[in-house]
Amino acid sequence: MQFKRFLDSGSIYIPFLGAFFLFVFSLFFQPIHDWDLDSFLYLGSRLQDGKLIYIDDFETKLPLLQYLFSIPAYLGGIGAWRVVSFLTALILGSIATHLLINDLTYHLRQKTIKNHSLSIFVTGFFLLFLYSLPGSDSAHIEIFSSSFLYLSFVLMLIRREDIAHSKWHIFSAGVFLAIAALIRPNYVYLIPLFVSLAFIKDKEIRSNFLKPFLTIYFLAGFLIFILLNFLPYVFLDRGLFALINGLN
Repeated sequence: MQFKRFLDSGSIYIPFLGAFFLFVFSLFFQPIHDWDLDSFLYLGSRLQDGKLIYIDDFETKLPLLQYLFSIPAYLGGIGAWRVVSFLTALILGSIATHLLINDLTYHLRQKTIKNHSLSIFVTGFFLLFLYSLPGSDSAHIEIFSSSFLYLSFVLMLIRREDIAHSKWHIFSAGVFLAIAALIRPNYVYLIPLFVSLAFIKDKEIRSNFLKPFLTIYFLAGFLIFILLNFLPYVFLDRGLFALINGLN
């Protein structure tokens, strides 16, 4: 009963307002930022001239980071990147939280819980957590990548009786994990966990003779997006050679 009263009160907006305050403060009142972001913005501006990392510039990051930072580099710099990061975290966090809470309340048969109010509270808490971490005042790349990781993890957890929806969710989870890992390569080490979750889901579905092989759908989503990330190098003279050298 107390939890229901909490969801009915304005207190559910406190985490969101706290995160929004930290974002606004970083956007308008934080004059300095991590110098890593300057190098990323520089690489993004170079892409506008057709210059790719590994070929024209040296960088230890992966190409998706250059593609991504070409957007704020074109729009104006660090302020644009802070806005892009916040909107990405807000949108993906809202979607992931909505899917997770709807799934939990459905399977736990907790119809009395107000899903919309709980989604607002959890999404706000997610944003507040992100903007309380070191580097959040610069809107470092962890905010962007962890938002995709959160959505990918939720898609692996939610349960669907419809095989078609399960395939789509697992495939999308692979794509979103690929995006997170291409921005923060250390997320690659989470692949065994995600493959295990997909395998468990695969075992749970017994509706037809030909198994859906959800593990394969996850790996397909992950690998397809990884390959698309490197695709521009295929069409450049000695591009693959430069790519391999750069990755090495």
